[in-house]
Amino acid sequence: MGMTEGDSLRHCVFTNEYFKKIDSLLFSARIDNKPIETIEVSLSKMEIAQCRGLRNHNSKHHKAIFSLMKKNLYQIRSRMKKKKAEQC
Repeated sequence: MGMTEGDSLRHCVFTNEYFKKIDSLLFSARIDNKPIETIEVSLSKMEIAQCRGLRNHNSKHHKAIFSLMKKNLYQIRSRMKKKKAEQC
């Protein structure tokens, strides 16, 4: 992801350095290995901060991508708790 995805979708995921944010987790929604949308999840709020397609617009798959991500946030939360418990 990063520069290549930002170039493909013509948005600022790389240039604004979202990948450096400690509080963010980035995902790439793809169809046939082609990026469709980039999703940023806020780890402190455990919510979708943004979900952007080509030129920061919603793709025709936006609702399905957003819904799938929202339904599975619990898995991120669960893995974070597990990792934190292992560190103790």
